[in-house]
Amino acid sequence: MNNSSEEFMISEEEIRQRLRESMSNRKLTHRGIAKRLFISECSVDYYCEGRRKLPIGFVASYADQYKVDLNWLILGKGEDNAKSN
Repeated sequence: MNNSSEEFMISEEEIRQRLRESMSNRKLTHRGIAKRLFISECSVDYYCEGRRKLPIGFVASYADQYKVDLNWLILGKGEDNAKSN
């Protein structure tokens, strides 16, 4: 059995980069996201800038609210579905 941990390494910075790309593709603002997800705008700023650890709950809520494919957002597999709209 191959226990290569490299296959399952997920970079928080890569997720953050795809999150920013998704926001840009959808023309979203931090203020709008904060209102929709019921969190502070400051928290969204900090998550996107890397000043705070990116909580999986935020990533999941964002993906659910804005119909973003989690496989793309977390793993980088496929592409942002906003590109095809």
